[in-house]
Amino acid sequence: MKFEPRDSLSLEQKDSLEALRVSIDNVLETIPEKRGAMVRLSTRSPKDAALASTKVKEILKKELEARPHADTGSAECYTDDSIAYWRSVSKANHIISGAEALELLLHSNRVSDDIRWTQMHLKKWSMQLVVREWEEIEPELELRAFITKGKLTCFTQYHRNCFVPSLWEHREQVKKLVIDEFEKVHPLVVDMIPDQSYTLDFVLNKDFTSIRVVEINDPPPTAGTSLFLWDSEEDRNIIWGKTNEQIFPVVRLLDRPYPWALQEDIHPPLKQLIEEIRGRAAPPESKSERSLCLVC
Repeated sequence: MKFEPRDSLSLEQKDSLEALRVSIDNVLETIPEKRGAMVRLSTRSPKDAALASTKVKEILKKELEARPHADTGSAECYTDDSIAYWRSVSKANHIISGAEALELLLHSNRVSDDIRWTQMHLKKWSMQLVVREWEEIEPELELRAFITKGKLTCFTQYHRNCFVPSLWEHREQVKKLVIDEFEKVHPLVVDMIPDQSYTLDFVLNKDFTSIRVVEINDPPPTAGTSLFLWDSEEDRNIIWGKTNEQIFPVVRLLDRPYPWALQEDIHPPLKQLIEEIRGRAAPPESKSERSLCLVC
């Protein structure tokens, strides 16, 4: 489902959108150094609109040009391509004006669906528009942790098909950073979460010397589980902290490049663009299974 085209909107609707644009511009004016922001609903972001934008294609081209490879069929090149993709998607959500914000919001199925859902449940749910100051991060260093009844049971890299060599190399330091940050954050939020079960998203700095919280979300299955498979009883038990055989937290990170031919998380038109820029006719065939490593 999508919003109606602007030329089919009523005058009242157009006035409402204009008022929203002005409001967002006013908020952006308060952000230091005109760093811009990301815009989202209290439920989800309009990242699906960013995927279909011209902006993301332009950013992706620059990201790939910054990572030249003589052998574009090498595992190293495919690894860089995956990282470049997620960085481009992240940057495409950066807005510096109310007009840019509306462009994303009005072309997002996620936004449209969430608003319609809220309209059907007004007595139980309210929707907020969030304008968050922009901060540059390395999205490939995002992590998702699962807390069940106050216990950090496990965490995983956020992008399940993106092998990040430095993340794997620093896995022990990463584990320590996550545990330490959780122990700081949990006491601050515990009283706001009835059963003390939630999902906590982190991002590491590129030197692996610090970590910070990105956001707090509902527990699975509302929140995605990345390298933990929700359809697997074993994985659900790990998330729920019901497995006595494991030392918590259980950590899952990719320990080797993920087969490019199996990259289902990359938006197909952008995957095709990557192939064209790299001069590859088609992705190599592969029947490899997802590579996981359990760090206990």
